[in-house]
Amino acid sequence: MTDGHLSKPILFVGDTHADASRLIPRINRAHDEGVEYVVQVGDFGYWPRHPPLSGFVEQVSRVLVESSMTLYFVRGNHEDQAELARLAAGATEPVELAPRVCYVPDGTGFALYGVRLLGVGGAPSIDRRARTKGYDWWPAEVLSRRAANSIGAVAARTEVDVVVAHDCPAETDLPGLLPWAAGERHRRRMSRVLRGVRPAWWISGHYHLRHSQVVRSRAGEPCRVEVLSHEGDGPRAQLIVEAAALRRRGDAPQAEPGPGDPPAGIIRLAR
Repeated sequence: MTDGHLSKPILFVGDTHADASRLIPRINRAHDEGVEYVVQVGDFGYWPRHPPLSGFVEQVSRVLVESSMTLYFVRGNHEDQAELARLAAGATEPVELAPRVCYVPDGTGFALYGVRLLGVGGAPSIDRRARTKGYDWWPAEVLSRRAANSIGAVAARTEVDVVVAHDCPAETDLPGLLPWAAGERHRRRMSRVLRGVRPAWWISGHYHLRHSQVVRSRAGEPCRVEVLSHEGDGPRAQLIVEAAALRRRGDAPQAEPGPGDPPAGIIRLAR
């Protein structure tokens, strides 16, 4: 891996909810900044059986092809879970749903510029009572406890720099969060993954707010958690990080932001 590749920026994007009108301009701006890879943290908006949302992936794909960019996404709670499960059956690497649009199944790793990323999707829907089971809501929207344990155990045998997830671990002090048993239970499952994987970064979404914090595992190892907001929230819905700053080697995380202090601009490795 050349030093030139390590200086390349990677764009992380929060919940997009099939909003092409906001995501496509964001992709175009990132292209102008030299971004080749976009990583989306769930609630991408994969609804292939739900017109008019069914054309969203193809719209994004066309722009990515024109720009020679590639987008990876993990599953959120607001996706067609049944269709994603069908596509991911037996997969050991990201699944290309359309040219340059790749779905990362739970527990699947991939590498960008030598940065090792791990996808962990799922979260509970607080609005599930307003949804229809099997149409726009599925019990499998959450990551099961068994899956969380399995991902943590398997990934512990490899080096992972970044966990890309929809939900965040329980160690994260999210502001204004109301008590909700299902949400608290799911964040504890994310903590199981955190303890097993021990990544330098955890980048997620789901809560439609922006939050930055360094949390620590039981062994005291730091992990920089970046929670991204939703697509309608402007720059708070994205994070651009130089590949070198995401690598586990060295002293990453490079800085410990106070809770709630989102970084501005491109995060680069201190030189």
